[in-house]
Amino acid sequence: MWLEDAELSAQEADWLIERIATQVVKRGMAVPATLLLELHAPIHMLGSSAVAVLMPILGPLFGPEQVNRYRMFLEKRENVERLVDRIQQLEHDPPASGDEPADHQPHPNATT
Repeated sequence: MWLEDAELSAQEADWLIERIATQVVKRGMAVPATLLLELHAPIHMLGSSAVAVLMPILGPLFGPEQVNRYRMFLEKRENVERLVDRIQQLEHDPPASGDEPADHQPHPNATT
């Protein structure tokens, strides 16, 4: 099924936050991303609904599981707030050069 009503686990939410924040900071987009997320905080549920509406387009491009994961992520306001906090933290205190980037870490549900 394209849309599941299961909740995103805390581990998956942490993984998404780290992955998104790392990519945003790496691309030098911390300020615009923070501004966008904070300005749209009161209507974050519309973002989640928009992802659900665009599922037929986004699903084939990015994979339905991944799109559904982001949809569930956007449903909770605290996830967006934690993402903003992590972006700001990474911008001010970048990880040490020996640390493995979040975009290279496996998904928490990946089988090894």
